[in-house]
Amino acid sequence: MILLNFGCGGNRPVVDPWINIDNLNELFPGSHQPERQQLDSEFNYLNTDLRNGIPFVNGSVNGVLMSHLLEHLDCHECVKLLKDVYRVLVPGGVARISVPDPQKFYEMSVTEVKTGTPADWGEPNNGTFGQTFMDYALFFYGHKQLLSLDSLNCMLFVSKFIHWVKAEVGTSLLNPLADIDNRATFSLFIEAVK
Repeated sequence: MILLNFGCGGNRPVVDPWINIDNLNELFPGSHQPERQQLDSEFNYLNTDLRNGIPFVNGSVNGVLMSHLLEHLDCHECVKLLKDVYRVLVPGGVARISVPDPQKFYEMSVTEVKTGTPADWGEPNNGTFGQTFMDYALFFYGHKQLLSLDSLNCMLFVSKFIHWVKAEVGTSLLNPLADIDNRATFSLFIEAVK
């Protein structure tokens, strides 16, 4: 079994069958940096820019996790990546996507304002990137778009996926894919099957 963890950042399981993929060497260019030394020592970390394609052959991957990655790509890059995910998945393979959910952000923010009680977003908000957690998480400088169930439906459709479902935290059509779910409070989870 092969499971790919795209845009893994610091969420990198160091066990088989996971292969963690990101472009973190760009953040830590010096081989003397402790973070870079850690990455270089991980047997299952692959440094690559996924915008240039997925370095796996057709039909060779059982599952792909894309947790809070797609919002960092523009619309065309997302579709290109999803088409490539479809290419590398085995028949019946699963792609699990999670993104910040604008609907949840809106509902939780309105409740915050109405009640005067801060919402528990599950992550700290120190105000560094904006005045509210919504400012930070949805409109973070590294985010290029807001994704919703409708926009992801369209992207999956044009990427050749014909079956996908809204998923729940910790539950997957391919169990290991949900083992490292994060940001459950404000995320939208979708799974697509090849």
